[in-house]
Amino acid sequence: DLKLEGQIRDFIRKVQDLRKEANLTVSDTIRVVFPSTEENNTLMAKFSDAIKNKVSAVEIIAGDTLRVEKVN
Repeated sequence: DLKLEGQIRDFIRKVQDLRKEANLTVSDTIRVVFPSTEENNTLMAKFSDAIKNKVSAVEIIAGDTLRVEKVN
């Protein structure tokens, strides 16, 4: 589904932008917190493993706003 693929790419781009703003390197491992909406929850249920691989995240969790947290 093209719409779904676009949503995944957009989400990954936003996470990568947040990494850059936080001065994190590609080798830094992160936790991604995403806004808990029905659409986002469905997206993460289906594609969280692929997204984690793309953005070097150890965890993707629901929260209030989209943010990245460096994992030590």
